Amino acid sequence: MPLTQLEREISDAVQARRDALFADLKHHVEMPTGGNNAIALDVSRSLLLDRLERLGATTTLVPGDPKPDWLLGASGGYLPPTKHRVSLRFRLFAAAHHLIAGHLDTVHDPAGPFQKLTVNADGKTAIGPGCVDMKGGIVIAVAALEVLHELGFHANWSFLLNSDEETGSYYSERAIRDAARKHDLALALEPALPDGSLVVERAGSGQFKVETYGKSAHVGRDFTSGVSAVTALARTLVALSELPEPAAG
Repeated sequence: MPLTQLEREISDAVQARRDALFADLKHHVEMPTGGNNAIALDVSRSLLLDRLERLGATTTLVPGDPKPDWLLGASGGYLPPTKHRVSLRFRLFAAAHHLIAGHLDTVHDPAGPFQKLTVNADGKTAIGPGCVDMKGGIVIAVAALEVLHELGFHANWSFLLNSDEETGSYYSERAIRDAARKHDLALALEPALPDGSLVVERAGSGQFKVETYGKSAHVGRDFTSGVSAVTALARTLVALSELPEPAAG
């Protein structure tokens, strides 16, 4: 199917940004935003929001909520930043409200050896912390909005950036749910399928707390009266591991 005039203009404008897109990707990938590195997260967020604000967006800081009490590490320990910003740009004449959602954090240790963006010899693939998931998606999305703005194509969009996706989005869950209710459709620009097909849905997930109880007994004099809670937990975990049926979804 041939491209329309607008589609050709958009394609040409994106192609003209090729070098800038690569430089932007490299810049963000090499910001160590994993491991609760609040400084890098704040810098990355600020750079992106500055660009969105130049397109007419307004920015709102949504404080994070505490993790549920039952979750390991809910108080103290490893806690991601609790800053979440939502960029909004509404045009009343638009047919639908679009939400673009992305996370700034990665799973990689900010002090570890995996720090740089490396392009493979084929010139088509690259490796780096968060290169695809999902700094690549964020870089593409912001550039796309800038191109549409330059060409005078007006869309009704919001951009949500959170900092704790890799650790469960507990702090940002309320902000994400509130934003979702205000929009007609959403895009999360993470990887496509291996054949290039777009991912339009994924399996849901749930979190559960398993508690096991035992019975104390003297190990030397009354061993057989004891009941091991650790053994019960181990058996439960093995049984739980057999429940998923990936082929059935």
